[in-house]
Amino acid sequence: MNKRIWPSILFLLFGTIFIYAQDPVFNTVKTELNRNFEVLKQQTVPAYYGFVRLDEMQAITTAASLGKLQSEAILNSPNRVMSIGLRVGDNNLDNSHEIRESGWGGSQGISVRGSYIPYEDNTRIIKNNIWLLLDDLYKEGVQNLRAGESQYGCQSRTGR
Repeated sequence: MNKRIWPSILFLLFGTIFIYAQDPVFNTVKTELNRNFEVLKQQTVPAYYGFVRLDEMQAITTAASLGKLQSEAILNSPNRVMSIGLRVGDNNLDNSHEIRESGWGGSQGISVRGSYIPYEDNTRIIKNNIWLLLDDLYKEGVQNLRAGESQYGCQSRTGR
């Protein structure tokens, strides 16, 4: 029995990886994140961790009252939501460390930004959104890191 299951599992696993490797949106997100991250790692205050998440969603809308459908189900047009996170500094001290009097209950946490992007596979729009969100997160991360350094009286190991 096990001799029959393993080839199927391996086929599904590598087949999924192969499909994503062929996807132009996936490739665009991957190359753009890598390109931007390499630039941000070279800054005087380097970024050391980043991620991009792209969710494709489609909703169905309907209405009911007392268990009876009041309208037919309507399939809404699909959309994409891109979420991006970035950490600046190093694992000793970064922009996600607790900062007193921050107005957020004392803890900043990792900064994440999101944006709706069009559903069509327009690589220019995807690249532009990644750059804009990472730039915004980097600037905010440097400010939060500076606040953490002044609070803790230490610096991250970035060699500034």
